[in-house]
Amino acid sequence: MSVPHPQLLLDFPVGTAKALASFVPGPNAEVLHRLQGCTTEDGFVCLWLYGTSGTGKTHLLQGVCRHAARLEVAAAYLPGSLAESDPEAGLQALRGLGGYGLVALDDLDCWLGLPGAEEAVFEVYQSLYDRQAALIIACGAPPNDVPFGLDDLASRLRAASCYRLHELDDPGKEQLLVSVARERGFELPGEVTQFLLRRGDRDVAALLNSFARIEHAALADQRRLTVPLVKRVLGL
Repeated sequence: MSVPHPQLLLDFPVGTAKALASFVPGPNAEVLHRLQGCTTEDGFVCLWLYGTSGTGKTHLLQGVCRHAARLEVAAAYLPGSLAESDPEAGLQALRGLGGYGLVALDDLDCWLGLPGAEEAVFEVYQSLYDRQAALIIACGAPPNDVPFGLDDLASRLRAASCYRLHELDDPGKEQLLVSVARERGFELPGEVTQFLLRRGDRDVAALLNSFARIEHAALADQRRLTVPLVKRVLGL
């Protein structure tokens, strides 16, 4: 079988995916360390990451694909959103992943609701196992709590190395906001991050969405990031 080129099965290339280096680990340092080394481990690797929304599952899956590609390992990331937006294309993409060196399946919950998907995931698992490659899965729940319909798939994925992702504490959220701002060319003053954490929605996904709105306004008005700007944009 020919080895595919490293890629993400999305509308952007690997080079623009999230990087492991930009992941703020907080209480999740162990899983970050494991992902950084999984492409050089001997033998088949199967990791299962689970946690609530905003804990960084997608960031880590995209990051490990980007890391693998830089090591010249053919890597593919498949989002669960594809199973929902275009099930036929999703299944076709899923069935074509067996030849990669690393496969990252995001939101497995979405794939398990698609007819024929469990059989396709099982085939991918077997192919990666035979080739001593790596399979990284993200889901909202641990494998023992997932109602698989295919017993062979359930038994294999329930034997995966399982990592729970925990939400960042306030210092971690502040570090994340500062990191995101710097990536986009902004300096985020401490009083702004403290205001956001004190007055805004404390959920990570909501914080990042709020920052995106603030960034858009700052760019449009050619202004620095300030508390008055935050108040105006978020209506606080």
